[in-house]
Amino acid sequence: MDLASLLQISLYLSMLTFYLGVLIYALPIPITGLKKWGPRLISDAFYVAALSLAFYTILNAASYIASALGANWIAYYGFITGQLTGQLSMIFGLTSITKLVNPRFAPIVSKIVSTLVGKLMVAVYVTTFMYVLGLVIQKSYAALAALGIALMAIPFRIARGAGAFLLSFALVFYVALPLYPHFFSFIILPPQNNGVQMLETVTYIGHSIPLQSSTGSNLVEMQIPVAPGNPPDPIYKIISFIARLVYAVVIGAALYLTLLISISVGLARALGGFGRLRVI
Repeated sequence: MDLASLLQISLYLSMLTFYLGVLIYALPIPITGLKKWGPRLISDAFYVAALSLAFYTILNAASYIASALGANWIAYYGFITGQLTGQLSMIFGLTSITKLVNPRFAPIVSKIVSTLVGKLMVAVYVTTFMYVLGLVIQKSYAALAALGIALMAIPFRIARGAGAFLLSFALVFYVALPLYPHFFSFIILPPQNNGVQMLETVTYIGHSIPLQSSTGSNLVEMQIPVAPGNPPDPIYKIISFIARLVYAVVIGAALYLTLLISISVGLARALGGFGRLRVI
């Protein structure tokens, strides 16, 4: 169903709500609870009709706000793809280590590597989810917003709360989700390199695990504390790096999505009012 059809349905439902409000308002029945429905339904009808008619203006305003905040979908996908490439590269490097160690230590190394790979796979799943979520929001945010207005238009506010949240969710995530790389860089990663060594590769038993792309940009921007004058053990490098990587990816995504959902809920309350009308 296209946007025009959803908006048309919203207008038709707002007209139905208006006529129901007029009918209830005109009923010669002296029941206060019933009479209160009349003006509320009429105001709801005008409100939803205004949202439907201003739909494209709302979308343009959301695009303007996103542009003003520096949101860039290309940069977002590049950041997510870079993270995913780095994680998969480390998984490949770790699995290759088991083939290079002395057979006597293979069981121990294999157990350690399988644990680290399992933790990295968690980061891969989270990063993939962020990528898919970005695709859904970028391609379908307008349809989600229109569907939200259509749900808000159902008489007696039956689905007003759900519709308001869907509308808010589409707008908030379209504006703010592309800003995730900035959030990750400024909140999760330290802004300065004070006493911290950047890792370009992790070398163990002659095998180098790349942490940078061929262009020199970091595939995974992560920092490992290094005590001055004491080079860290290679195994410590790997374990510490992966632990911090998984922590940063999972916690960063969880914090940011929680923040956006909280904003969506607040905006939904502002747009949707108090939900359904009381019967009595």
